[in-house]
Amino acid sequence: GTDITKGPMAPYISNPDGVCYYDHYDVAPYLREGENVIGILLGNGMRNAFGGFIWDFELAKSRGPVITALHFRAENAGEVLEFEADETFKTHPSPVLWDDLRMGYQYDARLELPHWNEPGFDDSDWEHARRAQTPAGIAKLCTAEPIVVTQILKPVSVTHYDALPFAYESSSQSAPAVESTIRNNVYVFDFGINTSGVTALKINGKPGQVISIRHGEHLVRGNFSISNIIFKRTEKHSTERYYEYSQRDVFICKGGEETFIPKFKYDGFRYAYVEGLEPNQLTEETLTLHEMYSDLKSRATSSNPTAAGACNGAGIAPRHISKVVGVIKAYSTSVGGGPYMTELFDADGEKLRNLGGEYGATTGRPRRCGWLDLVAADYACYMNGITDLALTKLDILDTFEKIKVCTGYMIEGEYYTNLPGTQLQEKAKPIYEEWEGWMCDTSRCRTWDELPQKAKDYVLMLEEKLGVHITYISVGPERDQLIIR
Repeated sequence: GTDITKGPMAPYISNPDGVCYYDHYDVAPYLREGENVIGILLGNGMRNAFGGFIWDFELAKSRGPVITALHFRAENAGEVLEFEADETFKTHPSPVLWDDLRMGYQYDARLELPHWNEPGFDDSDWEHARRAQTPAGIAKLCTAEPIVVTQILKPVSVTHYDALPFAYESSSQSAPAVESTIRNNVYVFDFGINTSGVTALKINGKPGQVISIRHGEHLVRGNFSISNIIFKRTEKHSTERYYEYSQRDVFICKGGEETFIPKFKYDGFRYAYVEGLEPNQLTEETLTLHEMYSDLKSRATSSNPTAAGACNGAGIAPRHISKVVGVIKAYSTSVGGGPYMTELFDADGEKLRNLGGEYGATTGRPRRCGWLDLVAADYACYMNGITDLALTKLDILDTFEKIKVCTGYMIEGEYYTNLPGTQLQEKAKPIYEEWEGWMCDTSRCRTWDELPQKAKDYVLMLEEKLGVHITYISVGPERDQLIIR
């Protein structure tokens, strides 16, 4: 009964019509004299990714029933034992009722069969496997590093609500917080960072008790939101299915001490919205976050980080590029070391960090924050041939009475308006222009005319100094909080 799976999501994700990746396992350390058993728990994976609407996975020609292939070979003292999975293998429905990479996982522990993967188990009422058509793709040994659990995190806070919507959206064109989305007796677990992985539930459950766990990346006006992970489809039933199942796990207890860790999926989230828990079942171990990443031995950054690199990487000739959109924040941030001329170490810097949520998605490490550096931004526009700009997070500046922008540097008594080399950047002191803040909420604005005049003045000033049209302005994290000029 030893689990030897290479890692979560194994084998490697692939299109079975192109390449079928397989894993190699050395089972010699697990073999014992007498009867041995190979047990396999199958999930949908990419073979039947019915929830991948935004990528049209549900339309893939390779979709079909869950299938598996296995080849075993052992040698000892000149003797060889070799076989493949065939109709002599036995099958039985598992406790996994539902699984999809994006559409969650449902598990009924009452359907577990104790010792099913151990010698001596009676499988007389199991059905024989049926031979399936071989996928069209070539079989290839997966040499990629496996996905692993990098750390287990406890929540930084747990909040109880008598009633709370789970599908709240700020857009008037999207599903609102209607009564049908409101649940009673809800616990929201905040893990402090937005990352990838799954939640593990540890509970002293009651037979038949249902625990529902929804995963989301942020709160909107205090409400649990899944709006940024919902992909609207023209078919109404498809969107409704996303609201019901997206990043949602359901666990039905068999009773007693139980641990539930979903398989065949992962979620992107910071918050978990949990229904079905009773107050006396809540402990510091009730819900933990198993953070998952590929077990890469080394990581690197792109050697072509400019817009020209897109031609190099995508194999597109530069003459075919007619528009280059640059993205800048309404203020500036930085991670890691190195010169950062406009970095703030005062209350304004802390305010930018907190309002903007400027913390590392993986590490939770605070980002360095400061006023917008127009000298650096101008250089970036020049080097990349920027034709249009997207200005993000304008709403973060809503409560600043004064807003500064850097228009030059003083370096050893000389005034610079062009970006100097790194050694001189270390000595640079920013020269600021100060602008009046607009001191009102811009997050509800959806057109240029709806913006307050001082906010428009700020945008027009940036546009004039950079010499690039600011075509897009975002005033919040939601998809509809975008102004197009």
